[in-house]
Amino acid sequence: MLESALITLCAIVGFQPNIAIRETKQIRAEIITTLAVADRLYSEVEENIPETSPLSANRKEIDTILDEVSDFQTPSVELLGHLQQGKYTIKGTLFKTEYDPLHVMMRCTKRANFQNSLERFTNYVKHEGLFKSDYPIWPPFRIPTYYHPQMSNVQHILQSGVLHHFLFLCLNAYLNDKSITENILYFTVYLLELSLLNAEDTSPMAVDENS
Repeated sequence: MLESALITLCAIVGFQPNIAIRETKQIRAEIITTLAVADRLYSEVEENIPETSPLSANRKEIDTILDEVSDFQTPSVELLGHLQQGKYTIKGTLFKTEYDPLHVMMRCTKRANFQNSLERFTNYVKHEGLFKSDYPIWPPFRIPTYYHPQMSNVQHILQSGVLHHFLFLCLNAYLNDKSITENILYFTVYLLELSLLNAEDTSPMAVDENS
């Protein structure tokens, strides 16, 4: 229950599905999200793009974005003679720049899909030598930029003394209760980071009027 509460708070302040955002940018985020979980067939990529309007995501637009964010694995023949269809694989550098674990968590119905994306992120980080410790790597949660003036109102939650007290209790529980998992810790730290950034005069979470 504690983890679910933290995830809900993270979603409120960090997840903006289909809200006053250029459709191409939203489609790109959705494609990166689905490819972060697993390599996909073209049909699977299409299926995992939510339809925001009757005119959503034509094939040309999807093709353009796929060329930018993925590498295509050509079809191959298995030992038993079965044809293996070609799949799209996310470009590794996107795990560093655009992979959004919170977006993955909100879009996936199974927690295992989120774990798959995190494992793929971890493999990329270790392959590139960006993290040499054996300690588990935390999800690279992103600092949100709000795309609509009304959405920026959710920042007020981050200034709440009640929220800060709740996060302090989460930290205390992690230190004193061995049953509290590290998931609780990284969601708590993420919310604390957003709270600190929101307190600055020039917050990176300001409304982006150009998007």
